[in-house]
Amino acid sequence: MAKENLPEYFSRAEAERLFPGVVTASTLARLASQGRGPRFLKMGRRVFYRREDFVKWLEENSVEVRTIDQDEPR
Repeated sequence: MAKENLPEYFSRAEAERLFPGVVTASTLARLASQGRGPRFLKMGRRVFYRREDFVKWLEENSVEVRTIDQDEPR
């Protein structure tokens, strides 16, 4: 999904729906309790992520996975 198509703010549950298989609401809650994860805003009991902060966090915490070509020396 293109960054521009994401809502400006979204909840943990919405993040899970927007990024299926990438992050879950419970993982985001655990990371927040550990002082890790994306920046968030808290309104009462509700937590919201700003699009720019969330995408930046995803980019900074992504790992590139490559396969080894059998013809390449190790």
